[in-house]
Amino acid sequence: MRLIPFLVCLLIFSCSTQTSSNNQAAKIYSDTSTLYYKGKPLFIFGESIDKMTSRPGFFGGDSTHKQGDGYSYVAIDTFFIAQQSTGSINGTLMIEADKLRQIQRVQAWWAISVQMNSKTEEEAINTIRQKYFPDLPTNFIRTKNDTIEHKSFIEVFKFSDSTNIDNNSLKFWSFVYEAKHKSPM
Repeated sequence: MRLIPFLVCLLIFSCSTQTSSNNQAAKIYSDTSTLYYKGKPLFIFGESIDKMTSRPGFFGGDSTHKQGDGYSYVAIDTFFIAQQSTGSINGTLMIEADKLRQIQRVQAWWAISVQMNSKTEEEAINTIRQKYFPDLPTNFIRTKNDTIEHKSFIEVFKFSDSTNIDNNSLKFWSFVYEAKHKSPM
């Protein structure tokens, strides 16, 4: 009788681990973003911007800006600012929607103005993970470039250090996020 619960547990465990030729199968996420705003996923790709459960403050209150066949929304919200031990992280968010106000693309940029060394780099990535992207892959500190595939879109993450073109001595870090339609295969 004790053998039955053991076999059930063994069966559940073996079904939940999906591997193929020693390579873990790619995980396909739902269409909910991994970008969090005040503890909740910010958007569902393709849904109306009006259905967002929690919304950042958009430029000009909640006004829209006509752009081609759709609209763009630029957030100016203090939530996208974070303090580091030696500086700050300042972010900007832009959401593009079609004429039905359905989310088609999301872009965000964070300028990271901290003293550059490996400790502050790790602190910045950890802050970004804790505040904005709790599902950011754990190896991101090493790779600094990653993507997450969803049903109808992909999220792209990139962390880099840059040099200002006008002044080669001015260096800064940036974290760039983009959610966009999958490319057709």
